[in-house]
This record gives sequence, C-alpha cells and structure tokens, in this order.
Amino acid sequence: MPNQQQIDQAREKMDETLDWFKTCDLEVLRRDELGEKLSFEQAMPNIERVVTFYRNLLDCNLAELPVVTMNQISSAGAATIEILGRIGRFDPEKAQNPFPERTQLIQQIRDRWEADYPAVAPVLAYATKSSADFQRLEREARGTLSELGESKKQFKKTTDDILASMTSALGEVQDAAKKAGVAQHATHFNDEADLSKRIAIGWLVAGVVFGLGATAYVLWHVEPALSTLTNPTAMQLVQASIPRLLIVFILTFGMIWSAKNFTSSAHNYVVNRHRRNALASFQTFVEGASKPDVKDAVLMQATHAIFTPQDSGFAKGEVPNPTSQVVEVFRGMKE
Repeated sequence: MPNQQQIDQAREKMDETLDWFKTCDLEVLRRDELGEKLSFEQAMPNIERVVTFYRNLLDCNLAELPVVTMNQISSAGAATIEILGRIGRFDPEKAQNPFPERTQLIQQIRDRWEADYPAVAPVLAYATKSSADFQRLEREARGTLSELGESKKQFKKTTDDILASMTSALGEVQDAAKKAGVAQHATHFNDEADLSKRIAIGWLVAGVVFGLGATAYVLWHVEPALSTLTNPTAMQLVQASIPRLLIVFILTFGMIWSAKNFTSSAHNYVVNRHRRNALASFQTFVEGASKPDVKDAVLMQATHAIFTPQDSGFAKGEVPNPTSQVVEVFRGMKE
C-alpha cells in the first residue's frame, strides 16, 4: 500500500502533466510558418481532440484517485506531450527526410488517442459523476417544478381576471357604441366611396384612350399600309400584318384591362355609398323606435347592410336582388 509521500508525488506529477495541457497553445502546434506542405494543419483535429481530452480532467475532482491511476494518467500524458513537443520542435532543415518524419509525427499523434482513451476515459467518467451532486440537482429540480406549478396557478388566476375584465370592458364598449350611435362613422365609407369613384373615372379615361388609340392606329397605319400592297402573297400579308396586329392587340388589351378595373372600382363605389347611406340613416330609425328589441333589430340590419356585399350591377357573379330584412324591422317598429 503506498504511503502518503508516494501519493503526494503521484498527485504532483499528474498535476504537472495536466497543467502542461492547460497552458498548451494549439496555434503554435499548427506550424503555419513551415508552409502548406510541411505544416501540421492536417493533424490539428487529432491534436485538438487529445488535448481537450486531458483538459476535461482539470474540471473534475481527482482527489480520490488511487496512485496507480494517477501514474497511468501521468505516463499516458507524458507520452502525448513528448510527441507534441517534437511537433513543436520540428525543423525541416535539420531533418534528413522532412516529409516522412512529418508524416510519422502525424501518425503518432493520431495513435495517441487510441492509447490514451483506455487510461483517461474511465477516470473522466468517474470523476465527472463524483463531481456532480445528483441529490442536490434532484432537489433543485423538484423545487423548480414546484415553483413552476405555483406560477402556473398564479398565471391562470391572472389570465382569468384579465379575461373577466376584458369581457366587462367589452360590454361597456358595446353599450357606449349603442348610446353614441354609429352614424358618425359614415364618413369613413364616404371617403372610400369618393376614392373608388375617382379611381373608376381614371380607369374609364384610360380605357377610352386605349380604345381611341387602337382605332386611330388601325385607320391611319394598318389600313393605309395594307392598301399599298398590290396582289400580295400570303407571306407578304403575314409580314405586313403581324407587327401591326401586335400593337393593336396591346392597345386592345389595355382597353379591356382598363374596363375591367373600371367595373371593379365602380362596384366598390356603389357598395361603399350604400354602406354610407345605411349608417347615415341608422340614428333616425333608432330614435324613432321605442322598444329595445326594435333598436337591436335596427342595429342588426345596419350591420348586415354594412358587412354584406351588395348588388352593384358591375361585378360578375353577383346574386341578383339580394334579400333584405327592412320590412321586418318596420313591422317591429309598428308593434
């Protein structure tokens, strides 16, 4: 059984070995100054792997390791240090065959990983496990879960309170909207109707311009050019017609596109004007009703008129003569 002096010596030797890896400069071992062919760039993955392997031991508790294990770590580390030192001292000018010697050093540092792993890996696994207080971690985890549970309850209570407050506020907003009336919002749809009207006029003007341009081009360019041909062949007709027909097609396409956008803008104008009228007349019907359910019916009908698409006569695919509930509203007001 080793005495205390032997234990101290083994620990001191192991610490010196690990300290070397701690202060080792990996960039120096790259040896870029030797050039691309003689540098040790190719060996850097193996160098970094083996150095990091020993550096991981510095973060572990190694106080309880037996002497034989500490000696194994020191011996394996010394062998690795010796190879790394030879890489750091490698001088191509002093070497008889620099390329084979460089290749041999690269092979040796690669083999050191296989030799160091059996000696270091079990120690690293044991020291890592002993360094971690798993019971403390478990207690902290349980405490964290408990705090999360309390936070979840508190969060649920807070969200329920916020939801209740939002529901109450929504009711107050709805009541305030009924009292204040909605007629004042007709100006928004009025602005939209005016904008759609101006856009529709612009597209109408563009369509007329494209149409007049197509007509003028046919009368002043296509027809005179074709009339100058005497007994034209089919090829001559094709050569004379295709460029001119292309221009006619572009002008016609612009006219059709302008007409399509005109109808869309006119549709938007009519719909927004209808909604403006519905909102503007809403307050009159509400003030003329005496029963709360009749007022609610008027509000429902105004909402229906605002958010339901109306038949404008411009857009395709519309339902002709959409149904309305105005008669039922008037009947409720009479009752």
